[in-house]
Amino acid sequence: MSEDDMKAIAEKEYERRLSAFVADEKAKLPPERVPQGFFGNWGFHAHCRKMFDKRLAEDGIEVIRVVRPVDWPPQTGRIPR
Repeated sequence: MSEDDMKAIAEKEYERRLSAFVADEKAKLPPERVPQGFFGNWGFHAHCRKMFDKRLAEDGIEVIRVVRPVDWPPQTGRIPR
């Protein structure tokens, strides 16, 4: 697939689609396998994000991410207290 065939979606649209994808995947699970607690939900979400990114790549959809400049404090050469 060439780059001309690639579709693009904005980061907000990506997050919206990912949220719906995670909810659908969670609904497919039997009640005893639903992730519990912070680490269970975090791991499940990371796994779903990986599957979702793979599907987007297979469909030729690119995510446009906004790069925000980092506002670093000025360099003074002193160690802050």
